[in-house]
Amino acid sequence: GVGAGSVYVVRGPILADLTLDTATALRFDGYAPSDNLGAAAVAGDLDGDGWADLMAGAASDDEGGSSAGAAYVIPIDGAASGSAASAGYKLVGETGGDLFGTAVAIGDFNGDGEGDALVSGTYADGGGSAAGAVWVYTGPLTAGMDASLSEATLEGEDASDYAGTALGT
Repeated sequence: GVGAGSVYVVRGPILADLTLDTATALRFDGYAPSDNLGAAAVAGDLDGDGWADLMAGAASDDEGGSSAGAAYVIPIDGAASGSAASAGYKLVGETGGDLFGTAVAIGDFNGDGEGDALVSGTYADGGGSAAGAVWVYTGPLTAGMDASLSEATLEGEDASDYAGTALGT
Protein backbone atom coordinates (compact mmCIF):
# COMPACT_ATOMS: atom_id res chain seq x y z
CA GLY A 1 0.00 0.00 0.00
CA VAL A 2 0.90 3.66 -0.17
CA GLY A 3 3.80 4.45 2.15
CA ALA A 4 4.38 0.81 3.10
CA GLY A 5 7.97 1.20 1.90
CA SER A 6 10.43 -1.18 0.29
CA VAL A 7 14.05 -2.16 0.73
CA TYR A 8 16.27 -3.37 -2.10
CA VAL A 9 19.35 -5.56 -1.62
CA VAL A 10 21.84 -5.47 -4.48
CA ARG A 11 24.57 -8.10 -4.49
CA GLY A 12 27.89 -6.66 -5.63
CA PRO A 13 30.08 -5.85 -7.25
CA ILE A 14 28.26 -2.85 -8.69
CA LEU A 15 30.29 -1.75 -11.70
CA ALA A 16 27.77 0.37 -13.60
CA ASP A 17 24.42 2.14 -13.26
CA LEU A 18 21.46 -0.18 -12.87
CA THR A 19 17.72 0.02 -12.43
CA LEU A 20 16.42 -1.36 -9.16
CA ASP A 21 13.92 -4.08 -9.90
CA THR A 22 13.53 -7.73 -8.97
CA ALA A 23 15.78 -8.74 -11.89
CA THR A 24 18.76 -6.85 -10.40
CA ALA A 25 18.01 -6.92 -6.66
CA LEU A 26 16.04 -8.55 -3.90
CA ARG A 27 13.05 -6.41 -2.92
CA PHE A 28 11.28 -6.59 0.43
CA ASP A 29 8.02 -4.69 0.87
CA GLY A 30 6.41 -3.20 3.97
CA TYR A 31 3.32 -4.90 5.31
CA ALA A 32 0.78 -2.10 5.73
CA PRO A 33 0.18 1.37 4.25
CA SER A 34 2.29 4.03 5.97
CA ASP A 35 4.64 1.54 7.72
CA ASN A 36 7.60 3.36 6.13
CA LEU A 37 9.77 0.24 5.79
CA GLY A 38 13.32 1.12 4.81
CA ALA A 39 13.64 4.65 6.10
CA ALA A 40 16.61 3.11 7.94
CA ALA A 41 18.44 -0.07 6.89
CA VAL A 42 21.73 -1.82 7.62
CA ALA A 43 23.31 -5.21 6.90
CA GLY A 44 25.33 -7.45 9.22
CA ASP A 45 25.27 -10.94 10.74
CA LEU A 46 22.60 -10.93 13.45
CA ASP A 47 21.84 -14.65 13.73
CA GLY A 48 25.41 -15.95 13.96
CA ASP A 49 25.34 -18.01 10.74
CA GLY A 50 28.20 -16.10 9.09
CA TRP A 51 25.94 -14.51 6.43
CA ALA A 52 24.76 -10.91 6.32
CA ASP A 53 21.21 -10.22 7.44
CA LEU A 54 19.21 -7.11 6.65
CA MET A 55 17.72 -4.98 9.42
CA ALA A 56 15.20 -2.41 8.21
CA GLY A 57 13.19 0.03 10.29
CA ALA A 58 9.45 0.55 9.84
CA ALA A 59 8.95 3.38 12.31
CA SER A 60 5.23 3.81 11.61
CA ASP A 61 4.29 0.12 12.03
CA ASP A 62 1.19 -0.20 14.24
CA GLU A 63 1.47 -3.73 15.68
CA GLY A 64 2.63 -2.50 19.12
CA GLY A 65 0.27 0.52 19.04
CA SER A 66 -0.27 3.40 16.64
CA SER A 67 3.18 4.26 15.22
CA ALA A 68 4.91 2.16 17.88
CA GLY A 69 7.22 1.07 15.06
CA ALA A 70 9.16 -2.07 14.24
CA ALA A 71 12.48 -3.29 12.87
CA TYR A 72 12.53 -6.24 10.48
CA VAL A 73 15.37 -8.78 10.48
CA ILE A 74 15.65 -10.57 7.15
CA PRO A 75 18.21 -13.34 6.58
CA ILE A 76 19.56 -12.56 3.10
CA ASP A 77 21.15 -15.92 2.29
CA GLY A 78 18.58 -17.86 0.26
CA ALA A 79 15.96 -15.10 0.51
CA ALA A 80 13.50 -14.35 -2.28
CA SER A 81 11.82 -11.02 -2.99
CA GLY A 82 8.45 -10.44 -1.33
CA SER A 83 6.92 -9.20 1.89
CA ALA A 84 9.41 -8.35 4.63
CA ALA A 85 7.01 -10.02 7.08
CA SER A 86 7.22 -13.30 5.13
CA ALA A 87 10.97 -13.17 4.54
CA GLY A 88 12.03 -12.63 8.15
CA TYR A 89 10.74 -11.51 11.52
CA LYS A 90 10.31 -8.22 13.28
CA LEU A 91 11.15 -6.63 16.58
CA VAL A 92 8.01 -4.76 17.64
CA GLY A 93 7.97 -1.40 19.40
CA GLU A 94 6.16 -1.57 22.72
CA THR A 95 4.50 1.85 23.00
CA GLY A 96 2.39 3.75 20.50
CA GLY A 97 4.04 6.86 19.13
CA ASP A 98 7.65 5.78 19.90
CA LEU A 99 8.61 5.42 16.21
CA PHE A 100 10.77 2.39 17.08
CA GLY A 101 12.88 1.68 13.98
CA THR A 102 13.68 5.32 13.14
CA ALA A 103 17.37 4.32 12.98
CA VAL A 104 19.12 0.94 13.14
CA ALA A 105 22.74 -0.19 13.53
CA ILE A 106 24.61 -3.49 13.70
CA GLY A 107 27.94 -4.12 15.43
CA ASP A 108 29.52 -6.00 18.30
CA PHE A 109 28.48 -3.70 21.13
CA ASN A 110 29.24 -6.02 24.05
CA GLY A 111 32.58 -7.43 22.84
CA ASP A 112 31.55 -11.11 22.58
CA GLY A 113 32.19 -11.47 18.82
CA GLU A 114 28.47 -11.78 17.96
CA GLY A 115 26.45 -9.28 15.93
CA ASP A 116 24.30 -7.04 18.12
CA ALA A 117 21.68 -4.48 17.09
CA LEU A 118 20.65 -0.98 18.08
CA VAL A 119 17.14 0.25 17.28
CA SER A 120 15.97 3.76 18.08
CA GLY A 121 12.60 5.32 18.73
CA THR A 122 13.04 9.08 18.62
CA TYR A 123 9.65 9.83 20.18
CA ALA A 124 9.95 7.48 23.17
CA ASP A 125 8.92 9.33 26.32
CA GLY A 126 10.99 7.67 29.08
CA GLY A 127 13.10 10.77 29.72
CA GLY A 128 10.30 13.22 28.91
CA SER A 129 8.08 13.87 25.91
CA ALA A 130 10.02 12.84 22.76
CA ALA A 131 13.25 12.34 24.72
CA GLY A 132 13.92 9.35 22.48
CA ALA A 133 15.55 6.03 23.24
CA VAL A 134 17.86 3.40 21.79
CA TRP A 135 17.26 -0.29 22.51
CA VAL A 136 20.29 -2.61 22.61
CA TYR A 137 19.85 -6.24 21.50
CA THR A 138 22.70 -8.68 22.00
CA GLY A 139 23.12 -11.38 19.37
CA PRO A 140 22.34 -13.73 18.10
CA LEU A 141 18.85 -12.33 17.50
CA THR A 142 15.86 -14.65 17.14
CA ALA A 143 12.21 -14.39 16.16
CA GLY A 144 9.81 -13.32 18.90
CA MET A 145 11.94 -10.53 20.35
CA ASP A 146 10.44 -7.08 20.90
CA ALA A 147 11.42 -3.83 22.59
CA SER A 148 10.70 -5.24 26.05
CA LEU A 149 13.30 -8.00 25.53
CA SER A 150 16.24 -5.70 24.83
CA GLU A 151 19.40 -6.08 26.88
CA ALA A 152 19.48 -2.36 27.70
CA THR A 153 17.74 0.90 26.85
CA LEU A 154 19.54 4.21 26.46
CA GLU A 155 17.07 7.05 27.07
CA GLY A 156 17.30 10.71 26.15
CA GLU A 157 17.78 12.91 29.20
CA ASP A 158 15.19 15.61 28.53
CA ALA A 159 12.01 16.25 26.57
CA SER A 160 12.58 16.84 22.85
CA ASP A 161 16.10 15.32 22.86
CA TYR A 162 15.03 12.89 20.09
CA ALA A 163 17.79 10.50 21.13
CA GLY A 164 18.57 7.97 18.41
CA THR A 165 17.83 10.25 15.47
CA ALA A 166 20.89 8.68 13.82
CA LEU A 167 22.98 5.65 14.83
CA GLY A 168 26.37 4.40 13.71
CA THR A 169 29.02 1.90 14.61
